[in-house]
Amino acid sequence: MDSNTTAEDGQVIRQSPDRYLAGLNAATIPQGRLQLSGIGLRIAELHDELLAWYRCHNAMLPVAFLPPEVLTYIFTCLALVDIPYTRYSRGSLGWIQVTHVCHRWRTLALQSPSLWADFTFLKGNGTETMMERARQVPLRVKMESTYDGISRVLHCIRGRGSQLGLLDLRINTPHRHEAPALEDSLILSACPSLRHLSLKEIFLTWEGLRLSTLVSLKLTYYWVDDTGADRGRRLPTLTTFVSALREMQNLQYLALHQAIRPLDAENTADLAPYAVLPHLSKLSIRFEVPLMLALLQHIDVPLEAEIRVEVRPLLYEIPRHDIGLLLDLLRAHVIAGQPLSIPSIHLRIELNMGHGRLPQVSVTARPLGSLDAAFIAVFPFQSSYQIRDFIHLPELICKLPFAICCSVELHAVYTSSDYDSYNVRQWTSLLKNVDLQLPDVHTLTISVNHPPPLISLLECCPKVMPELESLVIHLYRIRKYENIQAAVEVLSSCISRGLPLKTLELHVHESDGAVIKLMQQHLKNTVPEIRYVKDLT
Repeated sequence: MDSNTTAEDGQVIRQSPDRYLAGLNAATIPQGRLQLSGIGLRIAELHDELLAWYRCHNAMLPVAFLPPEVLTYIFTCLALVDIPYTRYSRGSLGWIQVTHVCHRWRTLALQSPSLWADFTFLKGNGTETMMERARQVPLRVKMESTYDGISRVLHCIRGRGSQLGLLDLRINTPHRHEAPALEDSLILSACPSLRHLSLKEIFLTWEGLRLSTLVSLKLTYYWVDDTGADRGRRLPTLTTFVSALREMQNLQYLALHQAIRPLDAENTADLAPYAVLPHLSKLSIRFEVPLMLALLQHIDVPLEAEIRVEVRPLLYEIPRHDIGLLLDLLRAHVIAGQPLSIPSIHLRIELNMGHGRLPQVSVTARPLGSLDAAFIAVFPFQSSYQIRDFIHLPELICKLPFAICCSVELHAVYTSSDYDSYNVRQWTSLLKNVDLQLPDVHTLTISVNHPPPLISLLECCPKVMPELESLVIHLYRIRKYENIQAAVEVLSSCISRGLPLKTLELHVHESDGAVIKLMQQHLKNTVPEIRYVKDLT
């Protein structure tokens, strides 16, 4: 700093600013420009030196001793929760702000392509810069937006099909006459790299597609009625879609919601091929019953796969024959995966009459001790009266795999008091009409909020379930305790008639203390073990 070097020849100044300022002697503009050049060079040199000292300072901070892989992991976690976004004139860089903290953090982030693989809308050329920084890492494009927003996404990823690893696009406000479509060039170029594909209200051409690398596929479209027939024409036929499935030998998850054109004279199941999906672990489909039945008859899934079917809300004409065939297929699937000599299936039947939603009957079957279901079947109705008038329901329930059941759950969930009297009659009628034979069932779980169905169930136990050892009862806000007393008397009568009940588990609300007291008074000398569980819901 004490050097006497001047800037007359454009060299870097080595004097202190005060001494240099006192010795300024520029008489002309060119001489002033020459000295100004030397000052600029000195400022740049000092700036670089200052940055170097800042890096030395940061290198001695405690956080600097974290290994690079730990910092990178922290950045990865942050990127999952602090997502960049752009909204009108406002926005946030989110996790990208870590690249502005220090030189080391920025270098680490830029050397981690996976951090930049999530597609994000940024101002200017920020989106393009992020995709370039991802380099060879497959891009994850996930966006839920309007028609215009999705169209903008498709424009941004045009020409990057070979870089796509995940494509999840959903239109949240679909328009009857406007629905974007994936360009053929985009989806064809993505065939070698795409592993996850999820589309909602976005169409694509399925003819000739070979998505052999797909691991998961989810397609969601709204129900196509007569007024939307033109949209239905954009869906693939059963033959076309099953042909595409044949190429997806690595597929593990498949979810379809009205993703195939409804069956008609031009779209029949007769010419459809047969697709084997050896690695599929979960299948979820929502269609009209005939189309659902046709699809299940043309694909082969592993015995351990979970199958969930939810039919289109049933109108006035209930396809009794087709629903029967559908349940036959599901029963065959669960029976094929279990030894008949050892009953090992847990079966759950639920009648849901919740207020504000469609009433439905759902059936779940799963291997005992497993969290994964063998199949789930959901049958929604347009009104509660349809369930009441559906006289074939008992016949269809008998098609369930009771022969290999060792545990059964029966649930009647009603959240509206308007249906109370009807619900009681419906369940009681159902129990009387269904000739159930469950000789190997050892555990029965019942959930009701009215005792009469419970009484009907208990009356059937000695005949239907002669080996019953464990009974679990969920009672919700009981108002008529005389009915509970009647249920207790029926249970005592069943035990006296030889029902080998060893355990009774009662789930009641904390406000139903009188129910617990009643049970203790009448059953403490009848059932060897009684457990009480407080239900806080």
